[in-house]
Amino acid sequence: NAGCPVISVEAASTTGWERYSHYQIGMRSFGCSAPGAKCFEKFGFTPAAIAEKAKNVAAFYSGKAVAHLLVDI
Repeated sequence: NAGCPVISVEAASTTGWERYSHYQIGMRSFGCSAPGAKCFEKFGFTPAAIAEKAKNVAAFYSGKAVAHLLVDI
């Protein structure tokens, strides 16, 4: 993973993912009660939202050293 930022996507808590990824996309609050698709949209678990976050992470790390993760993936 040297030189390439790793992003985790978890439709639940991000707790613990910092060991395996440089940026975590996931729940940071309690959920909501609605149909699944509506919840995914509200919390940013759509392909477009994830792609936008990934672009931002790539831009942040562009030209910077990427820290080695605690474990090899």
